[in-house]
Amino acid sequence: PPSPSPSERGQCEVRVEITCVDEDGTNCKDFRTPEKQCTSTDEISFKYTGEDCDQSFNSQDDRCEDIGSLSESASIECVDSNSNPLSDRSVVVDERVTVPLGNTAATDLITCNIFNSDNILVQKLTIDTTKLSLTDKFGSLQLESCDEQSCRVPITYTYEIRNAGDTPMDITLVTRTRGTSTNNLIGLVDKRNLVPGESTEVEENDEFDICVDVDEKTDVRAEADPPQPGDACFNDESYRFTIMAPPTSPPTDPPSPSPSDAPSEPPTVREQCEVKVDITCEDENGRNCNDFSTEKQCTSTDEIDFEYTAEDCNQSFNSQDSQDDECRDFGSGPSRNAKIECLDSDSNVLFARTVDVGDRVTIPRRNAPATDLITCNIDSVGNAVQQTLIIDTGMLSLKDT
Repeated sequence: PPSPSPSERGQCEVRVEITCVDEDGTNCKDFRTPEKQCTSTDEISFKYTGEDCDQSFNSQDDRCEDIGSLSESASIECVDSNSNPLSDRSVVVDERVTVPLGNTAATDLITCNIFNSDNILVQKLTIDTTKLSLTDKFGSLQLESCDEQSCRVPITYTYEIRNAGDTPMDITLVTRTRGTSTNNLIGLVDKRNLVPGESTEVEENDEFDICVDVDEKTDVRAEADPPQPGDACFNDESYRFTIMAPPTSPPTDPPSPSPSDAPSEPPTVREQCEVKVDITCEDENGRNCNDFSTEKQCTSTDEIDFEYTAEDCNQSFNSQDSQDDECRDFGSGPSRNAKIECLDSDSNVLFARTVDVGDRVTIPRRNAPATDLITCNIDSVGNAVQQTLIIDTGMLSLKDT
């Protein structure tokens, strides 16, 4: 018979640590907006915005002419003052176009023609490249970099998940929330079974515009289960960095003076607008989510469900008595597509079907003594034995593998 469970259970404790750095290893919290005045213009890059000339905002006397309607996609051709081509590229909104200047006199003044998807000229720009500042806007083009000065910074988030307890654990959930978006990252966790002191990492790559105000907060939650039935553990961690960009230089033309009309009447006092939101959460039986229990010990096993994972015996994680013949791998172990046959102790077939990874294996037990111990054989589609399992259905807990 299976050996009894130990009287004392280890403490499940998971910890998350978040780091954020750029390609040079600079912490995101140390980012500063670069000097916006371009001191060198050997090469410049613009972002296509799809905006018309009314959206131009720069400190030079640029020339912008709208000829037609701009679209999400465009072809951009830029030439120097001698009509030599500098760049010719098709882009969509938010994509970049790079213009090599070479610090020659002929590129002090460049002309960029914007064509729509039907190759019709819709906008024409003339830009003085000796008077550029980062974030200058010329119609549908916004300056993003000049040589080493750039607003776009590639960054890497690293989430380290560590077993800080004194018992092995199985990482079951990792979520990342940024702004209004929440993503489940469990699929990026290569190693989910952690012994005490062991850790695993998840990485995400992103890119930020550091020439504008940034207030970036990242929340990460990790959840884990101990090997024996008990309370799951979790940890929430946050990382936040802010950038206060200096004000953008306005156009050189001063604003028109205010009209000399007498000031308008002071506004009348308005009633206060107030709105409240109540949130409820319940399951399909009307039970409040705050009343959910994490009890995982199976008290009734009339029918049991397994998920096919195609993992080998080394990934077993349960509280049953471990013996050499409980899980045995043959060859390279289970494949993504396999034939599964489960039998009771009287060799009656309980389940027989071909499955893929993620499919459910439902076994009707009906609380019969013959199903207290079941045997499952995992074969390849070509009937080669890949794994055999012996499972005590009287000692099951949810998430056992």
